[in-house]
Amino acid sequence: MAPNPRPDPRTALRASHSRSRLTRLSDGLRQLTGTRTPEEVIAVALGPCVAALGARGGALALFDEPELELRVVRVEGEGAGLPRASERLALTSPSPLAEVARLGQPVFHGTQGGGGLVVLPLPGLDQLLGVLALAVADLARFDDPSERALVEVLAQHCALALDRARTLVQERTLRETAERDALLARRLIGVMGHDLRNPLHVISVAAQLLGQPRLPATSRQRAANRIATNVQRMGRIIEDLLDFTRIQTEGQLPVSRRPVDLRELLRELVSDFRMAHGVRIGLELSGDLEGAFDPVRLSQLFSNLLHNAVRYGDPPRPISVNAEGFEHEVRISVHNHGAVIPESLRPALFEPFRRGPHHELERSQRGLGLGLFIVRQIAVSHGGTVEVTSSEQEGTRFTVALPRRDPLRASGPAGQAGMRPGGG
Repeated sequence: MAPNPRPDPRTALRASHSRSRLTRLSDGLRQLTGTRTPEEVIAVALGPCVAALGARGGALALFDEPELELRVVRVEGEGAGLPRASERLALTSPSPLAEVARLGQPVFHGTQGGGGLVVLPLPGLDQLLGVLALAVADLARFDDPSERALVEVLAQHCALALDRARTLVQERTLRETAERDALLARRLIGVMGHDLRNPLHVISVAAQLLGQPRLPATSRQRAANRIATNVQRMGRIIEDLLDFTRIQTEGQLPVSRRPVDLRELLRELVSDFRMAHGVRIGLELSGDLEGAFDPVRLSQLFSNLLHNAVRYGDPPRPISVNAEGFEHEVRISVHNHGAVIPESLRPALFEPFRRGPHHELERSQRGLGLGLFIVRQIAVSHGGTVEVTSSEQEGTRFTVALPRRDPLRASGPAGQAGMRPGGG
């Protein structure tokens, strides 16, 4: 009987190496099945999966259909031929990645020293998702059909995981949008029911009083004043709701800019508030306050801040308005003493249907909860910002910063219309 031949150590080593690589690749593919976002898919594909194949590095580029180009979203490791992170590749470029995107077939591109670049398409259900590139030290090994099959299996699993993750993200976004819209609808219905019903009730009672023939003149005047006040309040509520709807449908409030001197606008507004509310309001103006603004929207912004200061301020103490001109912007602050806005409320203060601390206010005095939301939207529509500080010692201060000119048109003649030289 002939003796059994001794096993070749090199064959055994290759078999062991192959088993180890398949085990690691299998682990990587299992990790892919658990991913829930495109970012997680890309991290696993270029981490455990690429390492399991023995690649020096890898890159993943996603297809940008509107631009007809590939956008490199991540690069790991290094190797000849790999693109740069964030690089954009036109489909007409000579890059191997662009070639694969055009043809939809793998490309095995040799480089100096026997290494190379393996580029594989990532096909989605209805269109190309992108391409996966692997930098390898030995391109000749892919002459073996089994080696090609391994990288193609990896690409297919990556594509399936990407498609699934994108679907999950879209579903989650749609669900969150639907939940947010439903919540806003419920709040809107509640606001309409409570905040419009109260002034309507006041108007109804006052109208009944006016119907009494023997009502004294002073009582008649008081009833008429209450009707006028509550009609104005309903008008503000309706305007706020219309603006809220515009923001929801259009993304922001439209503004119509023209040359405006904020000195005149603020003087007139403060004078009206002093007369209407019988409150003390200090006004300090300094520097150049001219710019390209929408005067109607800014009147609304500062009216909302002044209404807020009147509503929540300490009546014996004055409200102060300060406006200061700087080289490229103007800053306007409205300050009042009174109830401190808790730190926990400030992050959500400019969200819709949020109210400040109002436990001491009668329901008839409470706002709709859209005033500060609209303040921020008007500031943002002008390219500006609004911030709030509040403490027991310093009181509450809302500060609005507005660029003098439309940031999108500042370099053109339209953005400089009516501006004095050196005014911005």
